[in-house]
Amino acid sequence: MFKSKVLQLFQTLDTASRRQLYQLIQSKHTCSHTAIQRFWDYFLEKKYLSARNTTKAKVYAHCFPAQVYDDAKLRRLSSNALSFLEENIRYFEKKETAIDTKIHQLDYYRQHDLIIFGKALFKNLEQELAALPYRDEQYYLKRYLMGVEKFAWEGQDRRLAGNNLQQLTQDLHYFYTIATLKYACISLTHQNLRQANYHIPLLQSTLAQIETEPAAVPPAVQLYYHAFLALQNGAQAQQHFQALKQLLLEASPTSIVQDPKEVLLLAINYCIKQINSGDDVYIRETFELYLFGLKQHILVQTNGFLSRHTFKNIIAVGLRLCEFEWVEHFIRSASQWLETPYVTAQVEYNTAKLYMSQQNFEPAIRLLQQVDFDDIFMNMDAKVMLLNM
Repeated sequence: MFKSKVLQLFQTLDTASRRQLYQLIQSKHTCSHTAIQRFWDYFLEKKYLSARNTTKAKVYAHCFPAQVYDDAKLRRLSSNALSFLEENIRYFEKKETAIDTKIHQLDYYRQHDLIIFGKALFKNLEQELAALPYRDEQYYLKRYLMGVEKFAWEGQDRRLAGNNLQQLTQDLHYFYTIATLKYACISLTHQNLRQANYHIPLLQSTLAQIETEPAAVPPAVQLYYHAFLALQNGAQAQQHFQALKQLLLEASPTSIVQDPKEVLLLAINYCIKQINSGDDVYIRETFELYLFGLKQHILVQTNGFLSRHTFKNIIAVGLRLCEFEWVEHFIRSASQWLETPYVTAQVEYNTAKLYMSQQNFEPAIRLLQQVDFDDIFMNMDAKVMLLNM
């Protein structure tokens, strides 16, 4: 069942959402089907899922104890469990998604002339928007959409009073500017990978407008502005990289953008590009950015784990700087952030790399020979390391 639709959807749920799912299945009002309760109980109690602990036989035995295995019955239960999860997915919405729902509610209240409801909801929405921790394009989009509704209400009922056109157009402008620069940065990254060219409408006029008074625009605009001009690798690319780095290190990225990891990786990608061009100064810059990402918990994924690829990349940079003591400590301490199926292979492989860098070949050989790596690239690299010793 490991690759089934129901488990694919289940594995997208973060820790908080899984707690909510547990509460839902415990309630007779939302889940009166005992088999569905047992089905979700089985998966919720697992620290991680694998092909081994999600076999049909094991799931069936838990859901229907003391019954002979019936594949059709398990398929029906899986289908019902998936429907239950899909029907209740709204309970797992993030706060910002709930804001979108409330903005749609405003339209309903306006169409039905429910002024009292509209006033109360506007006040509630303004408070919730102000409480959002970030100020990126999604923040300004939500403010703009609420502003559109507010403008419609003002035209319909003067008791809401005031004209919000200036705020509405300003929010729209910031949304468009941040989104344009963000996807311009992503397009540069894709161009390097796919040898493709992208045309971003009004990009040059957007850049020109920011250049007239860069300090006056929101921090999110500044982040993507400097990131784009650094990645574009023009004459002032280094200055823009330093400005980007300063913004990242001195500000709190989580208060600027919803996904600070995305911006941090843009800065790291710039460094990697310079390293590949032969500028080894940027090895230290990359290391410092990784350290910052770890300290601020920016590199940890939404599921609470550190990507095994990021784990390996951080160690590779540390080894190039001969930070052997730090790397050894990192392998021990950060392995707890890896998903359980990858811990052993990643620890053994990267410890072998550490020994190799220290020219401590005997323990490196033992580690490389005893571990069977699932990752094809790790397998190939392990064989190359053994051949080079």
